[in-house]
Amino acid sequence: MHEEHKLERHVEHDIHRIANYLERLVNHFVPRPQEPTALGPLVQIGGNMALKATNNSIAPGGTGVFQSGQPFPVGSALAPGDLPTFLPSDPSIILTPAPDGSTVSAAVPAGTALTAFTLQESYTRASDGVVIQGPPLTVTISAPSNEPTSLGPLTQLS
Repeated sequence: MHEEHKLERHVEHDIHRIANYLERLVNHFVPRPQEPTALGPLVQIGGNMALKATNNSIAPGGTGVFQSGQPFPVGSALAPGDLPTFLPSDPSIILTPAPDGSTVSAAVPAGTALTAFTLQESYTRASDGVVIQGPPLTVTISAPSNEPTSLGPLTQLS
């Protein structure tokens, strides 16, 4: 009986040693994405285009959609399941992030007196709790231009 117990402990020890070796082997050969050290700038990609005056602008009562900044260095990635957070400089701006964190929609109240706000993106690294912030983006609030962008053909009247 004593020999069987000794053999079981020896086999258990060997199994743990093999498991540790395999874990080190996988960690050595399987590349893991590096966590970001910085975030790139937010980019306006859409929204209520009829109420959009210019790039990085939203008309009162309109919305703008902004794409999350790319993580740096190139090849780094946010940890799976971790999402960036977005913060406007004014609480009257209503933000609605996409479920996957890749974009955020910013809605400007119709009767706002604001002329601009900043939008900031941040991410807390899972490994060490360090907060990474992207550069703030200034968004102008202005009415869309009613000026024509093109003229139709000339028509002879008489």
